[in-house]
Amino acid sequence: MKPDHNFAGEGDNFTEYRDINSAKHALMDGNIFLYFVVHEDYLETGKITVYSKEGLFSDFTPTISIEEFMRKNLLIYANTSDEIILKLKDSEITENEIDDLLKRANITYEMSQRIRYPMVEEKVIVKKGDAE
Repeated sequence: MKPDHNFAGEGDNFTEYRDINSAKHALMDGNIFLYFVVHEDYLETGKITVYSKEGLFSDFTPTISIEEFMRKNLLIYANTSDEIILKLKDSEITENEIDDLLKRANITYEMSQRIRYPMVEEKVIVKKGDAE
């Protein structure tokens, strides 16, 4: 199964699939070890469902990688300047400085909450027979 878009060239190791069944088949075929789905009401809830197979990776979820991926895409979506994006990546940045930068970038409260806390994880184990 060929992925629709590979994000590895953009500094991330994610592949976009056309639909959930394609991702599910790639998981069951061993081409990927997990996939995640961003829900339609994501901006309100932050809900992301992570799917993995039973076995070796069932207890492992690289949430930090997913959070960084989501945060970066939210900042790009909000047309945030490269200068502000770089400042937000600083590990020494304080909460007040983050608030100030997000306000300077005219980011809405809802969007700023997702940037700060990009995901609420729901985990699902996919078993053989789940892929149709």
